[in-house]
Amino acid sequence: DGDRCAPLPGGVQYCLQPTADVAPFDVQQKATVQLRGHAETLIVQMEVDAQGIRFVGLTPFGHKVVDVEYDNRAVRAHALPDRRLDARLLLALVQIAQWPEGSVRAGLSAGLSLDAADPHHVRVQDRDGATVVAVHRAGDAPPYDRADIDLPGPGLALALDTLPAPDAAEPSP
Repeated sequence: DGDRCAPLPGGVQYCLQPTADVAPFDVQQKATVQLRGHAETLIVQMEVDAQGIRFVGLTPFGHKVVDVEYDNRAVRAHALPDRRLDARLLLALVQIAQWPEGSVRAGLSAGLSLDAADPHHVRVQDRDGATVVAVHRAGDAPPYDRADIDLPGPGLALALDTLPAPDAAEPSP
């Protein structure tokens, strides 16, 4: 499981779940990452299907800074902006924010619980009831219109806003 389990703040972990647990989708999102007063914006292309997750993040000018994939067995990082960033954590946050409640529960290590009484506000808590990950989402199903993901421990916030799908090209006369 080491290849699919991501460390979360507090010495706990989340193990990535199969992609078959969610309906396939292909989405472009604006991702805003904030850490200790510093913000970065990426344009994210994410594809989820029965074979896995492909996640690519580009700067607004088109420079690739993140390129990771999960094939339902292991995570591979082809590009990361910083060696300290764990690609498994990035995909774990995506799953906690987007996957069905039962799948998220199955991925939590011992000592963690999921509070999902309100489907638009989901919290992963430790034994003491402290929030490890909080998710606020808008919309009805993955990919949600917006997902705000907060990790209070390290002070990390990630906002994912789904961009409108490009209109289908109209045939010329």
